[in-house]
Amino acid sequence: MSYTTHWNLPNMPTGAVDWPAVINDAIAKLEAGRTLKLTANATLVKGDGFYIGSNGQAYKATDTTLFLGIWLGNPGDTTTETGTEGYGQVGGYIVTGTGWTVGAPVFIASDGTLTQTQPDTNPPPVGVALTSTSVLVYPQLGIQKETRPLSMLFGEVTHELTADTNYTLTDVQNRVGFINITDATPNLTTTRDIIFSNTKRRFWFINSTAQTLVCKVTGQTGVSVAAETEGWLRCDGTDIFKLSSDW
Repeated sequence: MSYTTHWNLPNMPTGAVDWPAVINDAIAKLEAGRTLKLTANATLVKGDGFYIGSNGQAYKATDTTLFLGIWLGNPGDTTTETGTEGYGQVGGYIVTGTGWTVGAPVFIASDGTLTQTQPDTNPPPVGVALTSTSVLVYPQLGIQKETRPLSMLFGEVTHELTADTNYTLTDVQNRVGFINITDATPNLTTTRDIIFSNTKRRFWFINSTAQTLVCKVTGQTGVSVAAETEGWLRCDGTDIFKLSSDW
């Protein structure tokens, strides 16, 4: 019998068919939630959190990365090796683990597994326990849920660099969720620093210049963002880091 690519639902079979089995299989998969067929970028274990990298492959999610869903792998297997295709579930519910506190939030730990102990990095929950052995999963893109202005989630600013020097963001620019640094003239001749406040947050950064920019908090090492690239960055209260290593 053949199956659809992502939800792994049975296609209409021919010949003698056990219709109750076919229909029950499809209903069970639909009830659980949407799945995606992806190539694992690293060894993934059933129950790990995952997200999709810029190459379209599945990466292990942690408490400091994006989160899309829970890795299921392949029927009968508990581990999916690097370069092997498998299934990841996006939303819905999954039967995994034991001893969950029903109704309490579920988080992704630093090792990619599910936990009801919120990590020190203060990530948002990725689900809630439905029963002692099942979790309702909801994907999120890594935007930290803190008490802060909505502009830090949805605001956008574009800043044009007017000199070949480092640039310190203003208070307003530090309060938006999307930051685009441009250099149309151009003025930059070498790598320059973009200085951020140490406010804990996650934001989308766009380097629209022809030079590498180092995003950092004053006195810290920071992270290099190559010319003409963009992606999620995170401030942990001390320095700036990339949310994932694939850009």
